[in-house]
Amino acid sequence: MESILNEFIILHVKCPFCETSLMDRARLVDGQPGIKLSVETPRSKGTILLSAVYESFNYKCDVEIVEGDIVKFFCPHCLQRITDSMMCEECEAPLIPFLLDFGGKVLICSRAGCKAHFLEFEDFREALYKILHLGEYKDAIPENIEKEREAREIIDLLKDMEHKGYQYEGAESSFELLVRRHLGKYKPFFELEKTTIIEDQFSRKGGASSSAMIIVIVDGERRISAAEGDGPVNALDRALRGALENFYPELKHVHLTDYKVRVLNPEDATAAKVRVWIESTDGADSWTTVGVSTDILEASCRALVDSIEYKLLKTIERKFKPFM
Repeated sequence: MESILNEFIILHVKCPFCETSLMDRARLVDGQPGIKLSVETPRSKGTILLSAVYESFNYKCDVEIVEGDIVKFFCPHCLQRITDSMMCEECEAPLIPFLLDFGGKVLICSRAGCKAHFLEFEDFREALYKILHLGEYKDAIPENIEKEREAREIIDLLKDMEHKGYQYEGAESSFELLVRRHLGKYKPFFELEKTTIIEDQFSRKGGASSSAMIIVIVDGERRISAAEGDGPVNALDRALRGALENFYPELKHVHLTDYKVRVLNPEDATAAKVRVWIESTDGADSWTTVGVSTDILEASCRALVDSIEYKLLKTIERKFKPFM
């Protein structure tokens, strides 16, 4: 599966004058269509291809560009010089504006070697969806995300989570919880204090069985629960829901419908990380969550906790939506 980061940080730009696309699909930079422009340096003229990958400063050019040069950029279609009245706050060179195809613009510094740049949006939330290429995740992004800083934080957070092995394609529920937690727009419904799992080789009924014991805290109240299951994940699921059903009766209708595991770095043998996807349903809706760890049970537990938290979050939102 392609890295989600290879998708959501690609910027497609247009000329601010003729509004023609500047993307050259035949010539790639960083594995993506380059941004094609005509350039003029203090010594010569030529053609440059800028990287469309956000926060990449790589380029390909048929003339020499010396660090410190102020480069003039021209649209290859209408031949207008592309520049802005705003000056770079870091080096005082003119800024170069490009229109974003989803609304707004990106500005970069015209001085070679300066990495100053920033984004401006017409509709911040819509732009964020499209920057992330997560249009299908619209409900996962709270309405009150309004600042570019928060967008950058989310992008940095996703980079960090992907580095740890997470992927949120197909696990939109975990993505929504991730964003809400980071923005402080979400309070967990319970705290998982401890888990203990015992996997028996055989049971009297035949076949393998497992037992799980957990301790949870809900509103300051500590609850211990134990359960048996057909395998450790099933036992853990039963024990977790058993501890919480007295507090949240709606969990009685929740059960797992799919469980998938992928080994991320098999060359590390027993130290390899695993990614676990869990699909759950309450009979009406279905959702998928993800967990990652070097321990398959810990990864499963993280996905299970997300599954229950997501169900409780959506239940509360449905109850209070008519009053909001």
